[in-house]
Amino acid sequence: DLNLVATDQNGINPLLESVESFMQLHNITVNPAKTTFAYRRFDQEPLPPLLVAGVPVGSVLSEGESFRILGVWLSTHCLHQEQFQQLKVISNSAATILKPKVLTDKYIYQTVVLPRLLYKATSQCLSQDQLEGLEVAWRALLKRKSVLPSSIANSLLFSEVGYSIQSLRDLVPAVEITNFSVWLNDTSIVGDLTRSFFRTIQ
Repeated sequence: DLNLVATDQNGINPLLESVESFMQLHNITVNPAKTTFAYRRFDQEPLPPLLVAGVPVGSVLSEGESFRILGVWLSTHCLHQEQFQQLKVISNSAATILKPKVLTDKYIYQTVVLPRLLYKATSQCLSQDQLEGLEVAWRALLKRKSVLPSSIANSLLFSEVGYSIQSLRDLVPAVEITNFSVWLNDTSIVGDLTRSFFRTIQ
């Protein structure tokens, strides 16, 4: 994957020219369908198309629409509602598929669904209420499959003396703390950027 970043269109055009020269040199073609152009601007003037080798590249994202760079989901205008909706679809669809199946739902949830949700939820700055909302469908399913009353306290599912399910509300902060610890102690540019970030927000 190749990611180009610039402060304005005048900055991105020279980068695209360099990409075009490299492509021509190595006989590489661009796939416009797999190219995304994300921008943030405060006026409503339409942007002219970006061209590489004469081919318009990139689908222009609307406000709040998400995109992925090297496995990390980002969104324009610093909004994450679309990522949250993606997480809800993953959680709810998996619960719907497993609902009629005779399977060990605890095992499937903790080894398949939860890691996937955790991967996409990390670094999204989701609130505790949003994380709890992602567990709603699974709380009901796990209670039903374990023949527990639907009115029983949800805390029993996550308690070590109960069903001992890992909670997304606990896992996401734990993973983020671990990531920040690694980044803070990194000796490369990652560490420099992380330390600069924390100095800025102090």
